[in-house]
Amino acid sequence: MKKKLWSLLPTLRAITLSLLVLAVINPSLEVRSSRGKIVVLVDESRSVRDLVGDVHQLITPYLENIDGTVMVVPFARSAFFGEAEETTNFEEALTVALGHHPQTVLLVSDMMQTSGEITQILPYYKRNHVPLYLLPLEGYFEESLIKNVEAPSRIFRQKPFPLKVEIYSTERTQGILEVKIYSPETVAYETLQVMEVSLLPGFNSFSPTVKVKDSSYYVQLKVSLRETVDTWTQNNEYQVSLFVDDSYPLLLLYGEGVNSRWIDSILTGQGFEVDSRPVKRFPLTYEELMGYRGVILLDVAATDFKTENILLLTRYLKEQGRGMITIGGGRSFGLGGYKGSALEELLPVSSEVQVPHRIPEVALLVAMDASGSMATEGRYGTKLELAKEGVRRALNVLSPDDLFSLIAFRSKPELILPFGFPLKEREKSIDEEIESLQAGGGTNIIEALKEAAKSFTGIVATNKQLLLISDGIAPEEGLEEVLLKLKDQKVEVVAIGVGQDANLEFLRRITSPWGGKVYYSPEGETLPEIASREVGRIKASYLHLKPFSPERVSPHNNMLKEVSDKELRESTLSGYLRTTLKEGSQMILATPLNEPLVAVKRVGLGKSLAYTADGEGRLSGEFLNSSTFIRLLAGMVRELFLQEYGDVEIIGEKVVYYSEPPLPLNSPVMGTISGQAPFQTRTINFTRQGINSFKSALPELPTGSYFLRLTDEQGALLKEVPVGVAYPKEYLITSENFILPQMQNQEGVTVLSSFKDISGLSVPTGKNTIFLRFLLVVLSMIFFLLELSLRMLGIRGRDILKRMFPKRELPTREEIEKRKRFLDIFKGEVFR
Repeated sequence: MKKKLWSLLPTLRAITLSLLVLAVINPSLEVRSSRGKIVVLVDESRSVRDLVGDVHQLITPYLENIDGTVMVVPFARSAFFGEAEETTNFEEALTVALGHHPQTVLLVSDMMQTSGEITQILPYYKRNHVPLYLLPLEGYFEESLIKNVEAPSRIFRQKPFPLKVEIYSTERTQGILEVKIYSPETVAYETLQVMEVSLLPGFNSFSPTVKVKDSSYYVQLKVSLRETVDTWTQNNEYQVSLFVDDSYPLLLLYGEGVNSRWIDSILTGQGFEVDSRPVKRFPLTYEELMGYRGVILLDVAATDFKTENILLLTRYLKEQGRGMITIGGGRSFGLGGYKGSALEELLPVSSEVQVPHRIPEVALLVAMDASGSMATEGRYGTKLELAKEGVRRALNVLSPDDLFSLIAFRSKPELILPFGFPLKEREKSIDEEIESLQAGGGTNIIEALKEAAKSFTGIVATNKQLLLISDGIAPEEGLEEVLLKLKDQKVEVVAIGVGQDANLEFLRRITSPWGGKVYYSPEGETLPEIASREVGRIKASYLHLKPFSPERVSPHNNMLKEVSDKELRESTLSGYLRTTLKEGSQMILATPLNEPLVAVKRVGLGKSLAYTADGEGRLSGEFLNSSTFIRLLAGMVRELFLQEYGDVEIIGEKVVYYSEPPLPLNSPVMGTISGQAPFQTRTINFTRQGINSFKSALPELPTGSYFLRLTDEQGALLKEVPVGVAYPKEYLITSENFILPQMQNQEGVTVLSSFKDISGLSVPTGKNTIFLRFLLVVLSMIFFLLELSLRMLGIRGRDILKRMFPKRELPTREEIEKRKRFLDIFKGEVFR
């Protein structure tokens, strides 16, 4: 018996597996029914109830005349429950109806779709040969509504700003548009502007300009539409929330000879107050600097800043969280001596550009006057010390592979540093030799030029320059001969006259073969800047002078929010100043060489941005005059000086935050949503989705205005944006949401004209489909349990059988004899 039971186990296992496979396939049985089934989908959303009342009550008399089984399914956002809701999802309702295996489906609605996409489900109806009938409720209605209101998330107090109001209307009509502001003092809305509007069928756009005087940190505006044709009044109001800032001006500092009017006019046109001044008038105190919202440097050299200026600027950025924008030009970045300077430490880019050269790019020889007159003390130090600083600045512009030589001339020239190894191999010795120079003796420029011509013999470089620095008068005998030799060697000569006694006419004759490039510094304070700028001019590696179009690198940065990829592709710049992106910085726009055009980085609590083209047009070209640049510059200013990091997208019921620059991998993002009382602040938890993206679910919010505030783990503000819920989506009654026109041409879809047409619907007798998946799963479970029971019986079977049928062993011969004797004795005792 046991063996037979054990032999059944493989069979039971095979039956169980077979039943599970069939359950996955889900076979069905079709049983013909005498009556067909029609599913009636009834729209129970709020807009329908407002329009016609109880739809179910209206259609019930007509449903009684249908020859077939009628199943009524109310729906709104979901077809699983029938309460009046704020959205209409036809796709889900039709999906649920198809699950009931009907022969016909009737959809009764106002045909306004605010969620889902009805066309996605229609192919399934066609495949299953299920006809779909549509009954529009109130096929025509007059309606005007406010679709959207756009406003800056942050405005300045007492400064006018525009609103963009989009209104939809079904009619040509008139109306009144009113803008109000909520006042916490009076706990009521006060009118800011009232304007008459003329509406055409379709979408209409209006731009009222308003001004906020309220002293609050943020305000709520209400835009209302009245005295126009209307069916629903719920969509005639729209609320927006705005942050209000005090009107601190921007500080625009420009270099010597730089035209700042175009940048100034762009910023002023964007609503910013600008204080434009030369960089030499840098604020003297920290308190004065704190009176500005941000600092813009327009084509300034590193030498324009004193040490105390840089210290103030560093504190301004790091401690107070302010911003700085650096715009390039002929006096900035590599051409302005930024490399290795204190100013460069605050920038997101470095002027160190690695360019492979087969030969050195520059061979620079400085012939420096070290006569006794150079020891004269002035307001800015001795002329010799200023000349030494000029040499250092010139060296700072050179690349490690460039060549350098130094001649100090007095009554006789002295070759201090001959051409030889590249700078990178003797940087320390050069600095020591410059520092050790002492003034004394007379001035002999001609002998110095001869020594320079001798030094250039055999030197191979792309550009050769002789920089002559002198303050005195010298004999001219032999000048023509030495100049001819220098010109044959393709050496460019540039002269800098320093001090009141400098012989500028003589210096012009020296440089005349090269166009007479002579600079004059009466007090010597501009000498270092002139030296670095002149050397930078011949450093071709700092300039890229081929036309190009910028490329977007960071897709979710706010400064590019108003600039499209197409506009960037159609923009052309003439060139830019080459730089290298620093570690920890974020590239926003790139050049074809994948070098920064726009880059940003955090500096303590603040941010610093670099734009490596210029603000005058020599490098930016026609791009500078385009609307694309105007919007880009305005985006830079808002991103830097409003101190917000990254961008926020609200997609349906999801919030996505893109951090710019990316936050550290272990740094979380926290969010809160706040609004007016009695609304209680809610916390939102964000989860990291990528290197710089975080996602969270947006809680369901009632109609009103709210603020979404994002912070890092230290509580520092990352982003703050207004979130408005104007009115339920159900009341967005526009032609975009009206599905009837596109449904009329769909195969298998019929549009009914009235309730009476319901009675005439013919429901074909069909087949009732019975799916067997559930039955098969139950049977498989039964067979599985039977197999399990038999296996358990097999494990414990021996113990059970031993107890039920204990085994009897045969007695031995001795035991038999013993039992016989016992019986004989027993019998004798009994019968005695």
